[in-house]
Amino acid sequence: MFTKADIEKYFIAEKGQAMVFMVVGIVFILLAVVLFYLHSRHLFIQGLVIPVLLIGIIQFVVGYNVHGRSDEQRSNVVYAFDMDPAKLRNVELPRMEKVTRSFGKILVGEAIFLIAGIIVFFVFRSNPEKMLLNGIAVGVMIQAIVCLVMDAIAAMRGMEYMVGLTNWLNR
Repeated sequence: MFTKADIEKYFIAEKGQAMVFMVVGIVFILLAVVLFYLHSRHLFIQGLVIPVLLIGIIQFVVGYNVHGRSDEQRSNVVYAFDMDPAKLRNVELPRMEKVTRSFGKILVGEAIFLIAGIIVFFVFRSNPEKMLLNGIAVGVMIQAIVCLVMDAIAAMRGMEYMVGLTNWLNR
């Protein structure tokens, strides 16, 4: 049976993972800066730094935004659970359906980036003139793997929450 505790659990886990995403973003940003300053003459490192830095910034911003809104969303949904169940059907369930569809697209995109990175790396790995491109490919692969794992966890958690909410609404 879906309860307020399930709502709390979902949003607390979402906020926690958002914090992890922010930390991961900061780590990648710092890694990119350190690698660039220590090895800026190496084309491979120059290439690696580009996606690691850019995606690290995106990870931090997304984590920050999700973290910042989780508490308000949690309290609104818990309140609606008792006081306005129609709001759950008309607002929260459509929001979660949209989130679920978005995660599907995001995961496909991340998988495409991973495959593209692998292909580029193996096609150009022995070409010394393509070291910048190889660095970019490796950076994209690293970030795609990290994002795929984290987003797959978030997507599964969101799906479980949405199914519980749907079952409760249809009881």
